[in-house]
Amino acid sequence: MNFNRRKFLIYSAEAGAMFGLVGAVPLMSGEHHYLRPPGAIKDDTFYKACIKCGACVSACPTKAVTLIDLCWDVKNIGTPIIDIKNGGCIAWGKECLLCVKACPTDVLSVVKDLKEEKLGLAIIKEEECVNCMVCFLHCPIEGVVLFPNPEVPDKPYTKERDIPTKIKLKDSPLKPYIVKDKCIGCGLCAHYCPPRCIDMIPIADVKKVAKNESN
Repeated sequence: MNFNRRKFLIYSAEAGAMFGLVGAVPLMSGEHHYLRPPGAIKDDTFYKACIKCGACVSACPTKAVTLIDLCWDVKNIGTPIIDIKNGGCIAWGKECLLCVKACPTDVLSVVKDLKEEKLGLAIIKEEECVNCMVCFLHCPIEGVVLFPNPEVPDKPYTKERDIPTKIKLKDSPLKPYIVKDKCIGCGLCAHYCPPRCIDMIPIADVKKVAKNESN
């Protein structure tokens, strides 16, 4: 998908007029965080430096990278995000990073070590989980998705094939969970999850989540 600059300008003009009509200036200045491609600089400077060329979108082999469409967050319209409805980032499995290589600016900078790169955090909504174990199969990093082991509580299952069928039924009270400090936020588990019960939290909001859980 090639980004149409004319379309972006039209969207921006329409959005500006809309805000002028409803007096929604506070919404324009609000803080918004997104699941960005690898190597992305911070959101508060991203929209200023990104030239909205769409090169990263065209380069993404999974079509996971897309551009923010017309919305209230005018300043970020046309900037790239990872949309889990389209796909997830495969960089940790195949070391892709084609979006970074295609970026003509430094908003997607060179990633020196993928092990240190985090896009966000996946959170499984247990009440909606059906124990299909698809998240296990698509997570590129072993040990991020775990399943409780009732026989040895301090040694949860790290591989789907090792989990006894009798404890991974749909109605089982035992559910898979994410190791938060290991999750890199690629979005693959959320994209492939059949019941869509996995939320993705942008890296900028992860600390807020941790703080809320500790209170």
